[in-house]
Amino acid sequence: MRRQINRAVFSRTSSTGTVPGLLFLVFTVSLTHSGAILPPPSDGRTRVSSQAEFGTPEGRPGKKAERQTSHLAFSSLPTDVGAPVDERELKEIDRLIDAGKLQEAREKLADQVRTLGDSHRTFFLEAKILFREQKYRESLKILERCLALNQQDADVFKLVASNAILINRVDIAEAALKKAIQVAPDDYLAHFHLGALYYTDSRFPLAEPVLRKAVKLNPEFVPARLFLGLALEELGGEGEAIQCYRQAIELTERFKLKGEQPYLYLGRLLYRQNHFPESLPYLEKAVEANPQSCEGLCLMARVFTTQGREKEAMEALAKCVKADPRYPEAHYLLSRAYVRQGRHDEAQEEMRLFQELKLLEKKEFDPRRGQRRN
Repeated sequence: MRRQINRAVFSRTSSTGTVPGLLFLVFTVSLTHSGAILPPPSDGRTRVSSQAEFGTPEGRPGKKAERQTSHLAFSSLPTDVGAPVDERELKEIDRLIDAGKLQEAREKLADQVRTLGDSHRTFFLEAKILFREQKYRESLKILERCLALNQQDADVFKLVASNAILINRVDIAEAALKKAIQVAPDDYLAHFHLGALYYTDSRFPLAEPVLRKAVKLNPEFVPARLFLGLALEELGGEGEAIQCYRQAIELTERFKLKGEQPYLYLGRLLYRQNHFPESLPYLEKAVEANPQSCEGLCLMARVFTTQGREKEAMEALAKCVKADPRYPEAHYLLSRAYVRQGRHDEAQEEMRLFQELKLLEKKEFDPRRGQRRN
């Protein structure tokens, strides 16, 4: 049961939340960190899963990305055989892309190409703009031209992986990330994203060593510690997973980072171990960090129920329903609460809503991202 609930880390984004940077799955993607794929923060609709939903007591496995044969061949070529570039101008274009000013970035890039011609860097920036416009296949085509000029830039391979994940081509993403690591062995983000890919594809024994390497290369990178903890949970290393989450919390507080995941994951694991009183402070901190964290609120309601604190449980569930009326778990727990209170008509109505929402989720499942469409 743990694996079904715990598989992959992030699902859909909240209508009110923002995604600064992994997994629309593990891969809702942004390129603000040198072309990297970064995990999105939890929000009001987060369930710990991109391929499984934490919506029923049992959880439900999602669809894995289909394996196919990659059409991109990665071989060794000279460092760059393209035109000269204006480094200052290219950095400004990159900044505009990261700021979301895509039209301005495109215009400046066109000026650069007219002046100096194409290079692997201009192709990369064009592909990055297309990626931000969610034109993933077009972005990949431009990246093929980029790779024809230079196969020694790890950021190019990471962008290939970002696009490939979002068109359900895990084979291309895996090959690209392996190539990025070959080109830049000390690139912690390449190791992290490959480990995250293995994790979301349920290849946990492969994920663990790669994620350990990412943590070793950058001990202060919180997402790597979180994913390592999740992988260790799947492999039965719950004690070490707890250490990972505690270290992630220490880093989060030291650097004043946002997001509820470190608290949520530790609280959830302690709950699963039946350490209910110990889990509650971390779940409360998760909800404090994100008041619309439905998973955190539902877990708090479960803990309160075990402690006989029915009023607090109902209040937590009411907050969850307000944050996201379509979150099935809240309706399931409300149904059970109403049964305990002898309110059978209301219990039946909540169970009806729960079942309808689960059916709706199944219809709306998006296999390209291993998650729900908003």
